[in-house]
Amino acid sequence: MAPLPLCAQLVRVATWELDGFEAGAPDQPASEADVKRLRQIAFNLKPLDAEVIVLHGLPDRQFAKRLAGFFKPATYHVAHHSVFKRGFGSNAVVVGPPITILSKKQPFMARSMEWKATGQIDFPAGFAFAGFPSATNSFCVYVAHLPADAPSNVQTSADPQVLARKRELAAQYLAHHANWLGSTLTNQATSFFIAGDFLSDPKAARAEGAVRILQQAGFRSATPNLSRGRRPPVSDEGVDSQPALTVCLARNADFVSAPQVLSRKTFAHPIVAYDLNLSASVAPIAAAVSNPQGPSGPVAARVVALDEGIIWLWVGGIGALSMTILFAVWLIRRAAVTSGVFGRRANDAVDFDMGAFPGASGRHSSSRPEAESFSGSTTDAASEQAILWRTRAMRAEDRANQAAAVMRSGLMPHLGRLMRERLIAWLSSQRGQLLTSQEVGTEQVLELEERLQRIQTQFQERMQTREERISELEQEILAKEKIIRELLRAQVRLANHTTNP
Repeated sequence: MAPLPLCAQLVRVATWELDGFEAGAPDQPASEADVKRLRQIAFNLKPLDAEVIVLHGLPDRQFAKRLAGFFKPATYHVAHHSVFKRGFGSNAVVVGPPITILSKKQPFMARSMEWKATGQIDFPAGFAFAGFPSATNSFCVYVAHLPADAPSNVQTSADPQVLARKRELAAQYLAHHANWLGSTLTNQATSFFIAGDFLSDPKAARAEGAVRILQQAGFRSATPNLSRGRRPPVSDEGVDSQPALTVCLARNADFVSAPQVLSRKTFAHPIVAYDLNLSASVAPIAAAVSNPQGPSGPVAARVVALDEGIIWLWVGGIGALSMTILFAVWLIRRAAVTSGVFGRRANDAVDFDMGAFPGASGRHSSSRPEAESFSGSTTDAASEQAILWRTRAMRAEDRANQAAAVMRSGLMPHLGRLMRERLIAWLSSQRGQLLTSQEVGTEQVLELEERLQRIQTQFQERMQTREERISELEQEILAKEKIIRELLRAQVRLANHTTNP
C-alpha cells in the first residue's frame, strides 16, 4: 500500500447483513435472545472502530438505539433507520431488509425515498442516505435496494429485461441525486459512498448495467470476495439467499486497500470494512483558510474585519496631501498668468504706467517722458523676462509633477490595497449571505419533498382502502346473488313438488 499524504482524511465504513431477528410489532420490547444477539453484534463491531456502520436486518429503530448503547464507551448515533414496504395496513409486506446507519458524528441530513416517488420506477423499495461532516469535507452515505424480483407472497412478476432497465434507471437517479446533493454544498468538497444489492462477479470482472452507469458518473467500485467469508446458514431456509451488500462504490474518495472480509461463526454473512481516503477531493482553499479548525456542518464564509480608525486616517492624509498639491499648482498658475508669461508674444509692445505708484515718477522721469510707449528697444528685455518666467513655471510644474508621482508611487498602492480589502470583505459577507439563503432553500426543498412523499403515501393508503372496500362489496354482492339463486331454485323445486305430488 502506498504511503498516505499528511493531509489524508481516512474514513472507515463497515457493512454487515444480520440474521437471527424476527419482525415483530412496532416498539415491541426486545427479548433476552435479541438482547444477547445485539451484544454479540456490538462485540464484533467494536474492534473495527468504524466511523459509519451500515446494517441490514435490525427490525426497528428501538433495536438500533439499543445496539448503539452497547458500543460504550464509544458514542454512536442512529443516523437513520428505514423499512420499505409494499401495501398498507395489515397486508403490508416488507421489501428488502431494514436499513440502519450508525455513525460517530451527528448527521446534518438523513432521508429515505421510495422508487415510486421518482415517477419512472413502479417497483417497491428505494434508498436511504445520510450526510456527515468530515474535517473540511462532507461525506454522504447511500444504501440502495434496487428493483428486484418481489417476494413469493407478493403477486408481482417482471420480465428480466424490464427489471434490468428499471435497475439502470435507479442507478441514474442515484447519480442524479448525488450530483444535486453535492451542488447544494458549494462551500465544501463532498464525497459519496453507495452500498447496495448490485450484481457483480469479481472473478469474471463483470458487472450489471447499474454498476456501469455509476462508474460512468465518476464512481469507483470495490467488490469484496464474499465466497470465503460467507458461512453456511443455520437453517435450510437461507441456503439460496444471497447477500444484499455485494458492491460498494465511492466518488471523490479513494479505496485505500481491498475490502476486509471478516467472518463470524454465529452469523451467516461476514462483516465487510472499507477504508476510504477523502483527500482525493481537496477542499477549496478559501474554505480551508476561512475555517482551519474544520466545520461541523456547512462552512460559513469569513468576513475580514478592518480598523475603521486607520481607514479614516489614511483617507484624511491623502485628502490633505491632494489639497496641498492642488493649492501649490494654483499658486504657480496664478503667478505665471499675472506676470504675463502665458498667452503673450515676445514682440508685443509694453506700456509702463508708473503714475499709480508713489515715488515712481521720480525714479523713472529721467529715462523716458511720462506715459511714453516702449515698443522697439524693450522687446529683447521683455523676451528675456518672459523666458525667465516660463523657465520658472516649467520648473514649478516639474516639481508639482514629481510630487504627484511620489504621491502615486507611495500612497496609491496602500490606497489600492485598502480598497481591495474592503471589496473582499464586502464580497465575503455577500457570499456568506448567499450560502445561508442556499442552505435555507435546500432545507425547504427537502421538507417539501418529505411532505409530497407523505401526501403520496396517504393518497395510496386511501386508494388501497377503497380498493379493499370495493372488493368486499363485490364479494357481498356475489354472496347475495348466490343466495338469491338458491332461493329461486328452492321455489322452483317447491312448485314442482306441489304440482306433482
